[in-house]
Amino acid sequence: MKQQRKHTRTLTAVTTAVCVLLLTACGGGGGGGASNNNGSSRDNSPTIPTVTAKPVVKVFGDSLMDSGTFGFKVTIQNSDKSSPFEVFPEKIASSLGATTPCPYFNFAVTKYVANPVCNNFAVSGGRINTRGDTTAVIDTSNPVSILNQISIGSNLMAASDIVVVDGGANDIADLAGSYVSATTPEGLASFTNKLSTVLPASTVAALVTGTPTTTTLNAAASAYAQGLAQLMAQAINDKIVAKGVRKVVVVNAVDITTTPLFGGIMATLGAAPGSAQRAAVQASVQTWTNLFNSTLAKNLPSSGVLVVDLNTQFTQFLAQPAQYGLTNTTTPACPKVAGGLDNAGLASLTQIATVLACNTSNMSSHIPAGETLPTWWQTYAFSDDFHPTPALHALMGTYILQQLVRAGWIVAN
Repeated sequence: MKQQRKHTRTLTAVTTAVCVLLLTACGGGGGGGASNNNGSSRDNSPTIPTVTAKPVVKVFGDSLMDSGTFGFKVTIQNSDKSSPFEVFPEKIASSLGATTPCPYFNFAVTKYVANPVCNNFAVSGGRINTRGDTTAVIDTSNPVSILNQISIGSNLMAASDIVVVDGGANDIADLAGSYVSATTPEGLASFTNKLSTVLPASTVAALVTGTPTTTTLNAAASAYAQGLAQLMAQAINDKIVAKGVRKVVVVNAVDITTTPLFGGIMATLGAAPGSAQRAAVQASVQTWTNLFNSTLAKNLPSSGVLVVDLNTQFTQFLAQPAQYGLTNTTTPACPKVAGGLDNAGLASLTQIATVLACNTSNMSSHIPAGETLPTWWQTYAFSDDFHPTPALHALMGTYILQQLVRAGWIVAN
């Protein structure tokens, strides 16, 4: 317990630092970050938020939001099992005085079992499009589909709920993988099939015709990203907003090229940092991400829906780490262990071996080269190749709370 209090103090210090630097809900004012569908920003003077009634927070999305569908959260594991670290929607809920949203879906061997008393529908690996490069009928019972999560949770909505939704980053990562593989006939066929799972066949045929070029492939991928956003917006409008919910927080997709995974994949393709190939792929992925985010915002109502531009702020966290109490934004904190690595040789929390090794006791007792303190992992940005540490989750949660204050959705004193 003494060690856990030390961890808590350090993570609290990170959160306090970002409160000052972001002028977040912890105090201060100014700045922007949340927008309505026409892109305008709101500017109040946020301070510590207080609420007069205990809200219910419902969550839909991917691994950034999953509170334990598979028995663990996709971040560093606290060795004190009684006090697991919060992912950012849990920080939002606890700051609002709401009950921490536990996982609605629990994976049991081969199937997902629903827990109807829980309000976090997010599932690690969540995607808008779960069909890959096939046109098979979507399994509407599979909660890896964020659209399915929303559909299932729709019948449990109350007008007074605060709903938090994210998605799109895994879909953009899938798209990037298909795009870089489209240099072979087989890869091009897979890429075209993926487009066809979202876009009309006539659109795909018009975009990918003759001998594909970088320009035509980019145009096709851009149309696909916009199509994904339209599907997500439709689900939010039809299944959440239409239920009378008037506090819907939509967190946009972050730039996956800022993750260690992107660098690892580029390295396996022989695209070194600073190379023209890497810069070109990065620019393409960033274009798709921006198109996804702008299309999503444009297709949501300006009343009752708050689009939070986490993408811009996430990039800011990584670009100026010292300002936010971070010391390493490129190296995964989780140790490399046998059976726990991705194809690029980086630690991955999609592998149970890494989940078991990536805990506070193990990491504090095995200080890596270049670090000197047992608390070294507390200021890293990434747990593994793709997922945030508790410190980065705290920064994201605090930033989103700021936007709730500015929107007037929670009372500031």
